[in-house]
Amino acid sequence: MFSGPTLPCLSVRQPWASLIAANIKPLENRVWSCRYRGPILIHASKTWGHEEENAFQYLLGIAIDKRDSRRHDILLSSRELRGGIIALTNMRDCIPEDEWYGEGGLPFDGWQSWYVGPYGFVCTGSRFFPRLVPWRGQQGIFRVPMSALSGVMEEIAMRKFYVEFVIGREIIKKPMIGFDGPTIAVEIRTKYPTAKIKVIKLLGRCA
Repeated sequence: MFSGPTLPCLSVRQPWASLIAANIKPLENRVWSCRYRGPILIHASKTWGHEEENAFQYLLGIAIDKRDSRRHDILLSSRELRGGIIALTNMRDCIPEDEWYGEGGLPFDGWQSWYVGPYGFVCTGSRFFPRLVPWRGQQGIFRVPMSALSGVMEEIAMRKFYVEFVIGREIIKKPMIGFDGPTIAVEIRTKYPTAKIKVIKLLGRCA
């Protein structure tokens, strides 16, 4: 057991761990359900076998075809980013197959290509760490002491911003917590998944 505060952590194989950390892959597939909601660390497993290499080559090919240089670079670095904690994300939901493929259809447009099931852990607002924090992975959700993350957490600290966005004809202004503009935009679109959001602006830091 650790003394002092800890954070939950989930170990994910590469290249999927880096795609979650980069807010490209919005969910992680598992065979077990989870009731936890909130901040969670992403650990990149050391494992790299045929399945990981095949996925890497397939996803890299898509990035090249789409001329997506950001995704291309993230995938290339994923081979080396293994055996440690690489990101902090927010676990927003755990969606079972019967809800995902239920009568209402897919709840998140454009996410269907990532869902395998039988459970999908929805992860949003991810923030890449500036460097890998070496740590041994475990099965399930495990705890990591905050002391092991000294330095990196301060560099990616969440802050409260005043945000303005438009839904339909309604202009909404409210404070929200996030890392920066892109991650707050993800949070807003997750909170209002069916709304047509036109404009998202940061109005400044809250005191």
